[in-house]
Amino acid sequence: NAAPDLTDGTLTLDFRHATGDAAITLDADVAVKDVAFPQGGFATFTGDKTLTLAGGDHEIDAAFTGTSSLTYAGTGTLTLKGGVSTTKGTLTVASGKVVLDSASWQGAVVVAEGAELVVLESCGDTPFGAEEGDSTTYLTLNGKLSLSEGVAATVKGLVIAGKIAKAGVTYGASESAATKQDDVHFAGKGVITSLTGPGILLIVR
Repeated sequence: NAAPDLTDGTLTLDFRHATGDAAITLDADVAVKDVAFPQGGFATFTGDKTLTLAGGDHEIDAAFTGTSSLTYAGTGTLTLKGGVSTTKGTLTVASGKVVLDSASWQGAVVVAEGAELVVLESCGDTPFGAEEGDSTTYLTLNGKLSLSEGVAATVKGLVIAGKIAKAGVTYGASESAATKQDDVHFAGKGVITSLTGPGILLIVR
């Protein structure tokens, strides 16, 4: 079946009759212009499909679990707050800006050219992992990653404009204390480190 296309509509999550956190199962790919939480509250997205947000600015206080994925393809800012997303799915910043504010994403992350991912200090050092210094996230960075002062993030693997980052080396903007400085793909005073790097080819003769 074709995925529902609701890019001109709003997905409204009404928690008035919920006794606890609301669980939304993504069993089909869906594209919407907005997600509304009229009564506030916390939600969990699960399943194995993708929620795509278009439109302008959004704020989601929710976690993504299972293999559910999230894509922002809007022109404004999507802010993710207060959720530890344990999903193995992918967070894709296709356009605009996504801000992690007191949130983390443990699945893959893709930042497209011209798009931006912002990690605020409120995320601490675990925006891409459950524990400090550990991560399961592979980050593909073709756009920009903005790391606030005080952020020392870790990812499992990092690819910057098609090049695999070196393991154990800090990356960041020129205003940071990073070993590898790059103002095209990074901004802010924070740094990021990859746990893995390019493979070594061993030739035995």
